Amino acid sequence: MWTLRFAATVAAVVTIILNAHHGFISATTLEYAVMLAALNAALDVAKSALLPAALTAWRRGAYVIALVSLSLFPPLFCNSVWNAVSQVALSRTAASMATMGAIEARDRDLDVRRRKSDELATLEENPIFQASAACALPKTKDARTLCQAVADLNSELAAIDARLTSPTPPDPQPAITWLAELTAKSRATVAFIVAIAPVLLAELVGSLGFVIAAAPKPVIATEPPKRPVGLFCWRTLGVWPRPPENPSAAPAAPRATGSETSSTAQRSATAPNISWSIPQ
Repeated sequence: MWTLRFAATVAAVVTIILNAHHGFISATTLEYAVMLAALNAALDVAKSALLPAALTAWRRGAYVIALVSLSLFPPLFCNSVWNAVSQVALSRTAASMATMGAIEARDRDLDVRRRKSDELATLEENPIFQASAACALPKTKDARTLCQAVADLNSELAAIDARLTSPTPPDPQPAITWLAELTAKSRATVAFIVAIAPVLLAELVGSLGFVIAAAPKPVIATEPPKRPVGLFCWRTLGVWPRPPENPSAAPAAPRATGSETSSTAQRSATAPNISWSIPQ
């Protein structure tokens, strides 16, 4: 379970850093920034430690402490998720702000060009415009006013066309754009789901990983190894020698049978008593 503990530790550290950084950038002064960072970090550490503490208290019979720990976990978990998601959203917004601004400006230019083109088409259908030979010979005051409006619209359309012909900035988040087109959802909805999914997984791993890793190991009953049936039969018949119970011990001397014991005693009784003397 050390791999799960390692993963839970990494996830908890990441969420603590996200929460602390979000608290630091949320304040306007340095002292409040430090206090909010420390507060968010402390709350996130408490969130990661509440479930293991509740499990330990329940095993020891302290049920009140276990229930209090469990009741404190949901609000701390929601607070940690909100801070982490806000920090991720702010980081992505700051990274793609310039490109998204260029894309939004291009979309606005397209809308303005469409509207200006409709206005120009309406003015060109005016009988005064047609009577002035497409503003080539404006003779009356109304004709000159109309031709001036047409000229202004043409100059605005030319400026818009010049901006639209510039290189299109690349999409900063092509995956989100593709998912938005695939699911028919707005970019904001898809971006929120993409931002909250990894943060939510990190929060769950950082909170539940320690509890799962602390689960007791199951006791597996071990059975003695079974001897092969064929080998057992051969050893029973005496064909295959049995191995000694203690291989390191010296082999025991063979036991003598009853007849061998009596014959040995008789030979020792009938043997002559021979003594040898050494001359002085």
